[in-house]
Amino acid sequence: MRSALRLMPVLALGVLFSAYALAEDGKSGNSSYPGGIGMENPCNGQVVVVDGTNVAQVRQHAAKNDGDHDRDDRARVRVELRFVGSTTDQTDMGYRTVLKAEGRFENEAPFYDLPYHSEWVSRGAPSFTMDGTIRVFVEAGKATGSSITSFRTSCGVDHDDHDGDHDRH
Repeated sequence: MRSALRLMPVLALGVLFSAYALAEDGKSGNSSYPGGIGMENPCNGQVVVVDGTNVAQVRQHAAKNDGDHDRDDRARVRVELRFVGSTTDQTDMGYRTVLKAEGRFENEAPFYDLPYHSEWVSRGAPSFTMDGTIRVFVEAGKATGSSITSFRTSCGVDHDDHDGDHDRH
């Protein structure tokens, strides 16, 4: 059973953020789609699987070919992603998860690898952070899906001595 629990984060990462855009807000480059993240809390070993919503913005500025060689004529792309979700772990301790990623690129591409930071905040269980790289897939100037390609976790700092989770370092 314990080995199956250890595989859970890897399995969850395989399907993480694999949904395609279901709803768009009508503005060019903006999209939102459902997603999920599964991870083992590094502080207590509990598996936390959170479902939520990804909100992405892709800004593309086309290259200008005006013959001025002193200007930087490369395309510019800025990609931002935010994931927010809530859940409970295996012991019914509640979590709120926020992931933020942002990157700037010189050329348009079908996907972009962004650094991200996420906070997994709980009342009653140790909070933790997760950092790494997330790949954002883009089609026609809009994010259509994303997948975490690397991660590292660490125990968080206790913000409340009275919440019973004892995660203060």
